Amino acid sequence: MSSANEDAEKYRLLFEVSEDPMWVIIDQKFELCNDAAVRHLGYSTKQELQSTHPSQLSPEYQADGKSSYDKAEEMMAIALKDGYNRFEWIHTRKNGEDFPVEVTLTRMPYRGRAGIFCVWRDITDRKNLENELIEARKTAEDANKSKSKFLSMMSHELRTPLNAIIGFSEMLKQGVYGPLNKKQIPTIESINEGGELLLHLVDDLLNMAKIEQGDLCLKIENVLTSEIIANSIRLVENLANKNQVTIHCETLELDTDCLYADRVRSEQILVNLLTNAIKYNPGGNVWVITSTNADFVRISVKDDGEGIHEEHFKHIFNPFYRGDKTSSGIEGAGLGLPICKKLSEKMNGHCGFDSKYGMGATFWFELPLCEGCRSCDQADV
Repeated sequence: MSSANEDAEKYRLLFEVSEDPMWVIIDQKFELCNDAAVRHLGYSTKQELQSTHPSQLSPEYQADGKSSYDKAEEMMAIALKDGYNRFEWIHTRKNGEDFPVEVTLTRMPYRGRAGIFCVWRDITDRKNLENELIEARKTAEDANKSKSKFLSMMSHELRTPLNAIIGFSEMLKQGVYGPLNKKQIPTIESINEGGELLLHLVDDLLNMAKIEQGDLCLKIENVLTSEIIANSIRLVENLANKNQVTIHCETLELDTDCLYADRVRSEQILVNLLTNAIKYNPGGNVWVITSTNADFVRISVKDDGEGIHEEHFKHIFNPFYRGDKTSSGIEGAGLGLPICKKLSEKMNGHCGFDSKYGMGATFWFELPLCEGCRSCDQADV
């Protein structure tokens, strides 16, 4: 008997000295409470809190819109049935101030009756932090939307004068306004190349803005992987020749797999990856490799260039990031890879890379494999 009495005394002391408010609920009312409960609620004595229903120490309605009385009855019924219940609650101090708590209810026997042991903890600081994070995220999202809208607007505005510059320079090159002398030809060619480069940058900005704003329209259909590869290689042939890069694609004629993706955007991804491999690997080799698993077709672009330092790995797909190539003199704004990644993900795919410095790099993207692709009628693709 003495041992039982000692245990009872120990639990009573723990109940009294706890910094967390504790209660014993009998017949849906607070029967006992500790000093912490009195302090937190701003009352003077325990007697003021005895025989009160939890809803009497709460606002009329809880955060989810349910009345405090109905919700308290529901939560206590769950605890009595299941033995345990944990939830968030709004309590009210004596001075009328509402504050959030996290409540734990545990079924327990009490003097031959079914009781509930209740513990709650003030979570005001946690809720304030959550609200601050939500507000900060909303502010960031609003700023991002404004940035994307600005980029989209400026890109559209820049295209008109750029097209005029490129158009007039082309006309001058073709001698529409008369023959050019030897000094004028390289100048006009520089104007034309600069205009084309700037237009490409504007297009990248416009693409990025459309993706971030959710305005990118995709036409998802069955597309032969071999067609995507052949068309993309054709588009970069001149750049490859200019940089003396040899493109290898041994499996092109054997490939019969179909992507379930947007044809134009799939080619855009591959052209971006090929362009990078060519620009950063003059005089080298580039391989286009395909592989297939049960769900995806992976198209990889491998080069035998210098590769990428590991310190740049985590930033590779960040917009405008060019690592140690910023001052290399190689044209680019660091938007190609982020666009590849975002486009891949928009088409339910993935994009990534593997590299070891001094041993080249392999950039790849995966897009969904269409169902029964190997039996697709190529005439219907």
